[in-house]
Amino acid sequence: MFKKILILLLLSISCPAFSDSDKDLDFTLSDFCFKQPSVQDRGGVLYLPNQQVGITAKSTCVYKDEYGQFYSQGRLKNGVRNGKWIFWHKNGAVFQEQNWVNGLKQGMFNHWYENEEKQQNHFYQDDALKEITRWNKKGEIELSGSEDSKTGNLKITVYKSGVITAIGIAKHTPEKLIEHGKWTLYFPDSGLRHQEGNYKNGERVGSWIEWNKTGQNIIKTLTYEDGKCTNGDCN
Repeated sequence: MFKKILILLLLSISCPAFSDSDKDLDFTLSDFCFKQPSVQDRGGVLYLPNQQVGITAKSTCVYKDEYGQFYSQGRLKNGVRNGKWIFWHKNGAVFQEQNWVNGLKQGMFNHWYENEEKQQNHFYQDDALKEITRWNKKGEIELSGSEDSKTGNLKITVYKSGVITAIGIAKHTPEKLIEHGKWTLYFPDSGLRHQEGNYKNGERVGSWIEWNKTGQNIIKTLTYEDGKCTNGDCN
């Protein structure tokens, strides 16, 4: 159960930047939208058909609704995002504010829920994620992390109702955070140590130790290979 909760929290930091489908957008309501069908994505650089130079233009995308509500607005330079980009929820509340420099994420990326409460803050340096904080809809911190100087990955702390439930190392991909290194899991009701071991690319590996609810006595040691328990009381 602890592993499933941890995975869900790490996946949830990859908040989608765009609507689920282009069918939500009306391309007739703006001069240019970076998601319109004629735009070609060639290795992350956006082009118009039969053009060899990436698009340089202001992009404005609009939802299909009676209000002509903005979906996104920002600028492209030579086919990549440059400067400030803003995305909106369908109710008109700001969803994300992003900062780009020549196609690289730079500085703060802020996310909000539809009720305008904070959802996530990311801090990037030259496209590398350096810090992250995530809040649930109650305003409680669910996850925080900053760069680990030893590994260059992120040291993540996971919370539930203000209690630390996990601490460990994760690496950042464009889609999500992946556990990669030592993790310690804690009982969510007491905050006492429960399990400890290593992950490799999101899978448990090597020896994992499990403690009883007092956090003092070891009750089992398990051995994992590629995420599968191979030795010990695996039930």
